[in-house]
Amino acid sequence: MRLSWSVRLLMLCALVFLAGCGGEKANPVGAGLVNRKELGSVVRLKPIPPSRKVTEYRGLLPVLNGLSPSLAAGSFNQIEVTTLLRFIFPTDTLLARSGGQDISVVRARVRLISRPGGSIGAPRLTIWEALSGWDELSFFADTTRGVETPATLARIGPTSVTQAGDTTIIDLPPSFVRSRFRLSGRAANEPDTVAIALKPEAGAQFMAAWVSSDVAVDSLASAPYFDLTLRTPDGGQQTLSYRVLEDTFYGVRQGGGPDSTSLTVGTGFRYWTYLTFALPDSLPKRATINSARLEADVAQPGSFPADLVVGADRLVISPTTKDTSVAQGGTGVILSGSTTFSVEVGPFVVQAWTSGQAENQGIVLIPVGGTELLSWVVLKNPRLTVVYSVPPGTE
Repeated sequence: MRLSWSVRLLMLCALVFLAGCGGEKANPVGAGLVNRKELGSVVRLKPIPPSRKVTEYRGLLPVLNGLSPSLAAGSFNQIEVTTLLRFIFPTDTLLARSGGQDISVVRARVRLISRPGGSIGAPRLTIWEALSGWDELSFFADTTRGVETPATLARIGPTSVTQAGDTTIIDLPPSFVRSRFRLSGRAANEPDTVAIALKPEAGAQFMAAWVSSDVAVDSLASAPYFDLTLRTPDGGQQTLSYRVLEDTFYGVRQGGGPDSTSLTVGTGFRYWTYLTFALPDSLPKRATINSARLEADVAQPGSFPADLVVGADRLVISPTTKDTSVAQGGTGVILSGSTTFSVEVGPFVVQAWTSGQAENQGIVLIPVGGTELLSWVVLKNPRLTVVYSVPPGTE
């Protein structure tokens, strides 16, 4: 029996229909997913440099460095750092070891162990006597007047500073040390004190860091020590070593401190840096901001960070009072020795600008926490990278 062409076509359609029954295949791009074209466009803008950048000094905030595991001395970014050391000596014992009539000092040497990775440049130190009273809990700041209160110092000379491996050796004049031992006019067993300060030479640019007395028990040998060599009655010599009693360090701004173009963020000396980024006209107002990342280089040498946490917040300036405040953004950590800084400011910050909910008055970089330590970073080449998407069909 011959079938007409119309019947044949009808049978073919039926076969195709039946073949599809119960044979539905999974979406080849995954359940719930759609073709990429339906997502719209995702665009990463070229890094935007700031149209305005300025650093502002916000005043002193007392910091406590006496309990830090490190000591420091040097000068960078117009901030000078000084270390203070105090040693006590049992004068009666020294007198007995020297024969009971006088104390004959042959050599007076201070040893400090460098902290690995903490020093920058070759140390150029000057040695001073610390005259005024201080202890490890001293702040060296007058918050009522907003000024530094450095220790009163007197230059000691001649002195010698050398480096032997990881050890900084300071040789003091024996006559200076001997003059601090009282043979009379003190109570029995009353000790005597030698207090010295380590300051950078004028104009020197370096930062030296040493292990302080606030170290783990198994590292006590790394703390600062004073090796005192005496002449004994038989004409020989005897060296006695004394661990530092108190040690700390403090900072003083030189010439007004970091200038407004330095892009400094710091604790102790509170420095904030303000950055304004002019968004390009190519950024659509209807765009959804996916990411807004701030990046910068960290000046090394020049920075003195101690795991500094930096907040990148949206700056808000009142149109009526002109008072400034901040709206939370993101936070990032700059570790000691870091050469780069990166923080997600938050897409909501730029989204507020593009949507008109907030005026683009810039971003402010603020130290977060860490107020118990003196620390600062100098940033270079800041840039803002924005990633956005636009609705489907509007590319």
